[in-house]
Amino acid sequence: MLTAASDDFSFAGLKTSVRYFLQKHPELANDAQGVRDLCASVQAAIVQVLVAKTVRAARRIGVGCVTASGGVTCNRALRQALAAACERERLALRLAPGGLCTDNAGMIGAVAERKMRRGLGERELDEEIAPDWELEGVAS
Repeated sequence: MLTAASDDFSFAGLKTSVRYFLQKHPELANDAQGVRDLCASVQAAIVQVLVAKTVRAARRIGVGCVTASGGVTCNRALRQALAAACERERLALRLAPGGLCTDNAGMIGAVAERKMRRGLGERELDEEIAPDWELEGVAS
């Protein structure tokens, strides 16, 4: 992914590779250090891609500031690598505080709960997803 010109990234292939690796090496499940090493390697690969593509996109579009938020931004390795890369590239970095970097599913659940309490926007469970559903009426 590092050499692809696209800013897109998906780690589904990496997760699948790890799954098959573990199936081929079941003994690894009993090797605590081996599991830690595998997890650290996967994390390092993901962080490397996220940081490289983020900095490259910032440079390409000519912005001077990089921002990051969301659940993945709680990851210390990502925060440190982004900080180092942005400093090296002379880009300002604005990271949301860890306490505000919740998982997207948690945020959607909170919005749904607030809408439900106010009787707003009830949906059928099998209704198609619409990315432009209104969030009005959900403030505190």
